Amino acid sequence: MAEIYYYTAVLCCVSVFYDICYLKYITKSSFISSVDRQQTQLIKDEHQPSASTIGFNDVQRRTISPSGYVSSSRSTSIIGLPKISTLRTMLAVFNYLYMYTKFRVNRCSRAVVESGGPVESSRFSIAIVGDSRTRQIFNSLAHLLKDTNMTYFYKGKTGNIREIVPRLFDIHFHTNIRLVSHEIPLNITYYWDPLLDNWLPKLLKTWQKYPGTQPHLLQIGAGVHYLVFERKKAYTLFAQLWRKLLPSLSALANTTHTIVKMMDHVLVKYQKPSYASVLTDANINRMNKITSSLLLQHPPNNILVWNSSTPLSDQYVEYCYKEPKLTTKDSMWMCKDAMHLGYVVIHQLRDMMLNSFCNRY
Repeated sequence: MAEIYYYTAVLCCVSVFYDICYLKYITKSSFISSVDRQQTQLIKDEHQPSASTIGFNDVQRRTISPSGYVSSSRSTSIIGLPKISTLRTMLAVFNYLYMYTKFRVNRCSRAVVESGGPVESSRFSIAIVGDSRTRQIFNSLAHLLKDTNMTYFYKGKTGNIREIVPRLFDIHFHTNIRLVSHEIPLNITYYWDPLLDNWLPKLLKTWQKYPGTQPHLLQIGAGVHYLVFERKKAYTLFAQLWRKLLPSLSALANTTHTIVKMMDHVLVKYQKPSYASVLTDANINRMNKITSSLLLQHPPNNILVWNSSTPLSDQYVEYCYKEPKLTTKDSMWMCKDAMHLGYVVIHQLRDMMLNSFCNRY
């Protein structure tokens, strides 16, 4: 407890660091998968990149404190944005990482609507597709906007967002849920698709058939269910999935800001034996390698490969191993949950996602 009070005391200092290190969006860019980083070179020439990646350069050890912010033992390594030719991977820089507020979301939403663009809509539309760990980013968005006039739609039920936000953190919503704001021109929809073989293919087909119905921002993430339920077949099935989805996903990325998030590590030591044997860091890294390799080797596309959350998840896991009973009422820390990260990390992932899209406006 003394350590928690200490971190709270230095909250202001840490928040300054956090606000200084905000992400600056770079057009047609994506997050580089950390599993590829050691093999990545910076190549400068006169050609424009077919697709680039944006992420932390040489992602250093970053420490998560119970205050809810990230501190670092050394400053972030900053480099410029080089041009590349045949390689479609490179290291870039998070110049800025804005801490998003209701005001900033409102400003972004209105700017999106006013700018027009390839997705004609009177509302900023966000779609999140994947498993329960991906749903946490949806939960974080709902938490951020809980004080706005927003309606939820869930299993035939509807009501004000204030009624459902507390339960979002406690109940596993294995179904779709939609939020519609009456104060901000914004819709947010989460699709429960832990294997990415149900809703995602249907959505891609619908969006392709009816241009203009696609979201402005799409975030995808899954993989745990393959490891847990498919075991040895997980890698083959996961690769087959991405090969099947890539043509449609690549086409969508020409008009929709499309992010594919890599898997974060879990609290392996706290998993039941049958899960612990498959949810190892090595197996998760292998799944990420499959995804990133296929996405980056595919013909030029604008899909963003996002794995810059890995160092944050690693630090969270490390701290929970030291404090296994650390659980807070606001779910910032959930060390008893071996599968999901606490919102001390998730809120920052939410901000990274919003920065990657909204910083252009």
